[in-house]
Amino acid sequence: MNKGVGIARELGMTGPQPSSFRPGDCRVMVSINMNSRELWDTTFYGHDTTLEIFCRDFLSKRMYSHASFKNNERKNDNFIKSNILVFDVDNVTKDQELKSDTVAQKLNDMGLFFAIGYTKSHMIPKHNTIAERYRVLIPLSDYITDKEQYRAFSRATAEAFGWVEYIDTASFCPSQAWQPSISWTGRVEGENLKKLDVPSEIVVPIPKYDVNNFEKKWDGKGEIPLT
Repeated sequence: MNKGVGIARELGMTGPQPSSFRPGDCRVMVSINMNSRELWDTTFYGHDTTLEIFCRDFLSKRMYSHASFKNNERKNDNFIKSNILVFDVDNVTKDQELKSDTVAQKLNDMGLFFAIGYTKSHMIPKHNTIAERYRVLIPLSDYITDKEQYRAFSRATAEAFGWVEYIDTASFCPSQAWQPSISWTGRVEGENLKKLDVPSEIVVPIPKYDVNNFEKKWDGKGEIPLT
């Protein structure tokens, strides 16, 4: 049995298996960590599921990543593919806040599948600020299989939606991992909903540094700058 499937069953993820997905299901690939809280463990097992099952049975129980990885080891060089964006809305102050209702309204108007998972810092003091803090999960119409293209498309989407100034830039990292959410909301099933379109060509900005040398020194916790 695939390790990711085994963990999913242990967590009570009871929905259809990949061979029996329904036409209206929003299929996503996530990677599941054995730990229920943030520990330095890079082993993440890929699992093919639906957004509805993931949010209902899993989002509040385990660390996860938005990609699958070679040898189940979470790092940029092992990135295989991803078909979901995750934005961490955490860069907020008393004068700069992105309301989750505003995000939900935009995605509703676009007719997209989405989920909003509230973090442990939601509406509690952090950096002397009480504000909404949450992650936005947006499934994609196709897999992105290049780590630089994933980073570029993630940032470009945040910019296009007008969210980039509120988002922790670690969100754009192809191998980022996420802690469980405390609660969630969203539109995770429905035949009239759609996934965010992935363009046939994703433009990757030319970096102003030596990628190979930079990544050797990168600790994997933040974003490698695009420019």
